[in-house]
Amino acid sequence: MDLGKAIKTMRVSKGLTQRQLGKAIGCSETNMLFMETGRTFPRKSKIDAICKVLEIPMSYLLMFSITPDDIPEDKQSLYTSIVEPMRNEFIRELLR
Repeated sequence: MDLGKAIKTMRVSKGLTQRQLGKAIGCSETNMLFMETGRTFPRKSKIDAICKVLEIPMSYLLMFSITPDDIPEDKQSLYTSIVEPMRNEFIRELLR
């Protein structure tokens, strides 16, 4: 699971810098860097704040944080048929 990459992907898609998002949620640019690179894991309250600023439901952020390596081999087809289409649809909506 890579929550940090998901945060970065969503932040960049909204055109925000680490400094801007950090300021909006009450943490430093360095803390944002640490979250995005996996050096620290944000508390739920910070995840809630990030989602509010990015205007996305937490479920989308968590969906983007799941990697195929997180899924057992026998469930890979479910991941491919459910998560990937949802992720692709969300990306299309972001790009509109």
